[in-house]
Amino acid sequence: MQLFLFTNFFPLKRSEPFLVNEFEYTKQYFSSINILPLYGVLENEKIDNAVIHKPIFKAFKTTQLIFEGLFNLSSVKYHLKEVLNQNLLFKPKKLYWNISGCFIARAFQKHPIFNLIIQKSKTQKCVLYFYWGDGMVNAIPYLLEKATKQNLKIIIRFHGSDLYENFKSNYSPLRNLIFTNADLLVTISEAGKTYLCSKYPKHESKIYLSRLGVLSQINAIANYNKTDVITIVSVSNIIPLKRVNLIFESLQHIKSKINWHHFGAGKGFEDLNQKIKNNSSANLKINLHGFVANTEIINFYKSTQVDLFINLSTSEGIPVSIMEAYSFGIPAIATNVGGTAELVSNKNGRLIDVTLDAIAIAKTIEELISLPITEFNLLKKEAYQTIELNFSTEKNYKHFYEMVLNHS
Repeated sequence: MQLFLFTNFFPLKRSEPFLVNEFEYTKQYFSSINILPLYGVLENEKIDNAVIHKPIFKAFKTTQLIFEGLFNLSSVKYHLKEVLNQNLLFKPKKLYWNISGCFIARAFQKHPIFNLIIQKSKTQKCVLYFYWGDGMVNAIPYLLEKATKQNLKIIIRFHGSDLYENFKSNYSPLRNLIFTNADLLVTISEAGKTYLCSKYPKHESKIYLSRLGVLSQINAIANYNKTDVITIVSVSNIIPLKRVNLIFESLQHIKSKINWHHFGAGKGFEDLNQKIKNNSSANLKINLHGFVANTEIINFYKSTQVDLFINLSTSEGIPVSIMEAYSFGIPAIATNVGGTAELVSNKNGRLIDVTLDAIAIAKTIEELISLPITEFNLLKKEAYQTIELNFSTEKNYKHFYEMVLNHS
């Protein structure tokens, strides 16, 4: 059976690291795979049994979106119809998202893969797996006009910002139409599934939970020793909703010696770097690693004793970064947003209210690092077991692909 996999970046540079683990199982279930990233530059990437197509856009830029999506003759009828039916001309924020989705759909229609899917669907069964619930899913109605629908199985996975419509002015283009044509709507969290079922009850029979997974690290919690310097790690883009600045402010209030490593870059990187230069306390050592490959983070965990992981985001699906920390038996402090409560608890770290300020967060950190080593080791053990029980790559991805292939 043919698989067409639609991603944001994978398998190109800066690709979705959580899809790397999943793809090891993808290859086991499909002998022929076509991958289309939405953004990026195709260089020398190669994968056995897979064709990596030239991305639709070179970069996530408005100019790219307009150039590729506006200057062609592809259909706009479904997006235009929704503009008229929902009076979006008088709702500028929603109109923006409609037009953005329309441009992506138009650029998709002129991409060679559009006709390839149409041709393949005439003679064989194909699975179309959209890894995100926004972006390229806008092309589904246009594709189904020309493809042989009975030979297509459409799977859409939802995470966080692509799921919750409040991120896009409480609107997602063509969502009812897209859901009608999809075969499986898959969320990564129970919270996401509940949201989707309540928002679109007529599609509830298509909505399934399938968690992401990470590899458990053997002997991850062995030989732990408390030291005079506490090592704390955070991993995220440096953008407002991730609140990396708040992590910095919180660590300023801790009297213990702290070695903080942050992995990730973004628009706020230089601003944070300047704040650190101007205000960092003497007992706080900071390492801003910028963007690194996911393998470098894993190797860091393998070679460094990390005491705590911290995530203060205002929105999440379920953070894979915390899963990876847990796979090494590293307890986490995280805000209670999205599906994070399905991963983090007081048994394996601390789940905190998103409204806490820097001083309150610092107290939570101090509480954990002051625990007796026997109690702290219990947190580490529970963190590791959380992955073994609920977020194992082997269990979750085998179940997912068997569901995809067996669903009728």
